[in-house]
Amino acid sequence: EPLRRWVQVAFGWLLVGTCIELWLTLAEALLADPVAYTQNAAARHAIGQGFLLIIIVGVGSRILPGFAAWALVHQREMNAIALTLIVGAFLRVLGELAGPELGAPAFTVAAIGGTLGTLGFLAFGVRLFQTLGPPGSRPRESVGHVRARG
Repeated sequence: EPLRRWVQVAFGWLLVGTCIELWLTLAEALLADPVAYTQNAAARHAIGQGFLLIIIVGVGSRILPGFAAWALVHQREMNAIALTLIVGAFLRVLGELAGPELGAPAFTVAAIGGTLGTLGFLAFGVRLFQTLGPPGSRPRESVGHVRARG
């Protein structure tokens, strides 16, 4: 089931972010060498971009009225959105961790990761808006649901 995989990956990102933060804190305390800002950002992005965005998309694809039915029918598109978020988080975190040592190439990788995360979440938002409709409107009919006429 795709949602189960997404949640497992998301919680993996939560662990990665926690481990990065712990590693950086220990390195800073033991070596008395300040950690680069971008390396601290890697921990935040592992949790924010890797964990939170994937959880929002995964849970949203199951609980939002109207959208859940669309997501079940369009699982390939939902998988593509989730994969875009996962790859984006990986590139973002990798680029930020390597940034101080590698410089511009690493920051380019981080920028690509941030862009992929933004595009994946934007695709989710567009599909959600299309399914739910503008504010104040009623959600579109769920797939397979026939409105009673009377």
